[in-house]
Amino acid sequence: MVLILSYDGYEQGTEGVIDWLLYHGHPFVRASANALLRPGSDWKINIHDGRIEFKGVNLNKEVGAIFYRRFEADAPYYDIGEPRVSRQLQRELQGEAERLTTFVSDSLADKFWLPTIAASNRAANKLSTLTLARTCGLAVPQSYICRSRSEVVNLLDENSNGWITKPINYCGYYSRENFAYTTFTSRLGHENVAELPERFHPSLLQECVTPVYEVRAFYLMGEFFSEATQTQGSTTSVNDTVFMDVKLKTAEAETRYLPYQLPIEVENKLTQLMQKLDLNTGSIDLIVNETGEYYFLEVNPGGQFSAPSERSNFHLEKRIAELLIKKDTSHGK
Repeated sequence: MVLILSYDGYEQGTEGVIDWLLYHGHPFVRASANALLRPGSDWKINIHDGRIEFKGVNLNKEVGAIFYRRFEADAPYYDIGEPRVSRQLQRELQGEAERLTTFVSDSLADKFWLPTIAASNRAANKLSTLTLARTCGLAVPQSYICRSRSEVVNLLDENSNGWITKPINYCGYYSRENFAYTTFTSRLGHENVAELPERFHPSLLQECVTPVYEVRAFYLMGEFFSEATQTQGSTTSVNDTVFMDVKLKTAEAETRYLPYQLPIEVENKLTQLMQKLDLNTGSIDLIVNETGEYYFLEVNPGGQFSAPSERSNFHLEKRIAELLIKKDTSHGK
């Protein structure tokens, strides 16, 4: 049986794989971490003998492969009349939830994981991954952590092409009324640096590499499925943000997506990086500059792959499902 760890609701990287498991008639069960916290949920955990059950399924015995998309529990907030104490209570409950999810994953460590939680958490640290990528011979943008406007001004004086700022960690969506908000990669130049406060939270700045096109490479067990993204007719001035975040231009008519073959030497370096991270899958972002140099940006172990899979006919959901079936049926044999 295949265990899928994901959200309770819709998650695009999960649904397509489930469709193919259903097509093949292979047994699976889908579970979420938040269900662990709900009273009367389908999770049953026996610490004494280490038995983990979900919906009556003994996961220790019946599961051979695990597809990990998301398995983070969100502790509830209890308003007990004192905001400071309420926040402290939530933090401590969050710690309890994290220990619980860790115990579940540790108890199933002998299964085939795609990918493992430990490797995913390690790769999620963009700063450490950038450093590791350099040791693998990959080019990476110059990167700094800044805390003040004066630091940004000094960097702008050193590099007139400008800098970009992006979240250090994963950033979700904020909902308010009928709107959703999130952060995007943004460009910083002399023309807008005055908008910054003098002091701010430690933030990641990277040199702005002028791209000719961007590449999203999906890595799966040693294979690469790459797609190039190019925006026709765009400019590359400091004021132009068209290349700053691919999420902002997916619907633009002038944006083109093409299946792409990375140079073998780049694939070899990326493979070395993934092996050092102990990742057997992940979505890798690169940009190619005007001289043809490839810059590594980041790897997202739980990155979305459905859009490039459909656009470039990679059939990644089918490949993932069939890999999970193969690993499940061969587990313990």
